[in-house]
Amino acid sequence: MNRYFVGIGSNENAVHNCTAMIRAIRSAFRQVCVSSIVQTPAYGVDAPHYLNAVVSFEALLSIPELYDWCKKLETQLGRIRTRNGICQADLDILQPGHVSEVYYQPLVLQLQAFLKGEAIRVNLEKVCLQLDERMSVGDAPCYLFQTETA
Repeated sequence: MNRYFVGIGSNENAVHNCTAMIRAIRSAFRQVCVSSIVQTPAYGVDAPHYLNAVVSFEALLSIPELYDWCKKLETQLGRIRTRNGICQADLDILQPGHVSEVYYQPLVLQLQAFLKGEAIRVNLEKVCLQLDERMSVGDAPCYLFQTETA
């Protein structure tokens, strides 16, 4: 079993798309953790702000298999790669310690600390998402468990 860290982001219908990405990950993988969800500017382009988060989970998939899974989910959520600065769904496999995106760096550190039972505050504007009627995520890191189906 491998533990992965995946950055998620969206700036078009971002609340809906980030919620959909987290739901899909929660349904597909084990021991899912979600960082704080933060709002970040779209650097270098005239586009709406992004919602970003990092999710961590356990999976039996190889990195190429996880990459394919992520790209398939992006496509299902309507990602069109030719639209400069506009993104419905972006999922990036992250390697802790080698994360170049400045908006993901504190979120990876936050999740690593959370997994060790420690706490790190993220000083960015946080956003909460309602996954279902009982569960919201975003203000602080949390575990998500697969729901039992009847």
